[in-house]
Amino acid sequence: MERTYTDELKRLRRAILVGSINGYTSVPELHLRSVYIYSDTYMVVIADQFRYSSRPVKYNLVDIIRAFEHAEMSYEEIYVDGYRTFVFIGKHAVQTILNIFTKLEAAHDEHSIEKGAPLDSYFMACGSIVSSFADLGKSFKEAVLAYSSRFFNPQLVHAQRLTDKTSLSCELHRFDDDYVKAEVKTIVGLIQLFDRNNLSENLNALNNDICTGCGDRQLAINLLANIYFGVREHFLILYNASNIPFADYSHALNRISQGKQVREIVDFLHDQFIMIMKSIGYSSRESIIDDVIYYVNHNYMKNITLENIAPVFGYNSSYLGKIFYERTHMRLNAYLDSVRIEHAKEILKESSIQVYKVAEMVGYRNVDYFHMKFKKYAGVSPLEYKKSGV
Repeated sequence: MERTYTDELKRLRRAILVGSINGYTSVPELHLRSVYIYSDTYMVVIADQFRYSSRPVKYNLVDIIRAFEHAEMSYEEIYVDGYRTFVFIGKHAVQTILNIFTKLEAAHDEHSIEKGAPLDSYFMACGSIVSSFADLGKSFKEAVLAYSSRFFNPQLVHAQRLTDKTSLSCELHRFDDDYVKAEVKTIVGLIQLFDRNNLSENLNALNNDICTGCGDRQLAINLLANIYFGVREHFLILYNASNIPFADYSHALNRISQGKQVREIVDFLHDQFIMIMKSIGYSSRESIIDDVIYYVNHNYMKNITLENIAPVFGYNSSYLGKIFYERTHMRLNAYLDSVRIEHAKEILKESSIQVYKVAEMVGYRNVDYFHMKFKKYAGVSPLEYKKSGV
């Protein structure tokens, strides 16, 4: 197809702008004027989708700006190092984009912009305003840094500018396998307790922990993926998987690995965990006892009685005690004691911790009562057991 004058002009403008951003700035003023990009005011903006989507944004960013500001402006859209980049040229164009940027910046959460509205589709990272064509590279680099810092912003944001150039230092020793196992254990327990409030609080703490302590995007993604699939694996083993409508494995992995922010990924995990909670909420009487056993095994150090856990599982204490005995042939208190003593034996065998502290660690507030229970289940006193090295 034959190129028109307008096509050729656009090609030249884009080539010159890309060259400037990449450091080739010795373009005569006459040439800049000839392609209508000479000015004393420029600003670079990098645009992206607000959140992960398998479909591209259906709204054109500049059309949105024109609709909101009722203004024409001088700009050029280019791709630099894989970034969808807009160079706004002249005071009017820069002020127009700043007006939109300020609206987006003021939207501290996704509910501040109507869901599905054109502005809800986009995220924008802006560089500083520069007065020289030779400084376009500076504005671009700042936009890239702002874009990169978005991932670890603890709130969902539609706009980001470079306000803090201090990079996060990633504490690798904190975010290890033990960290993942502890999170999985906590989340599984909260799901089995149908405790929505504490589940949400735990995930908010996880979001803030990663955003403030982990500066490595891939490590953060791996952490969240391992936590999600760890929780998922637990419920696949303990429950009939056909009763839980898990997201397709590849879809879940894409949602996590391509998330635009930690907050977005954590929100996806929250939705998945609530779905699991709702699904197992319709469990049979047998699986409810499995839940009780799991809870006791992982919370033995707490004050556990039939009266304080029965409401959590949707039963009155008398009935829960009855069906627990039918299934295990043990009273709940006896089962709890057996679990506590087994853990106490492990601690006594592997550490030099004093007996009264061991009693507290496994849930006994009275050391004499602990001695009595230990001798009942182990046949010897705690001290004798420790000395025997069994």
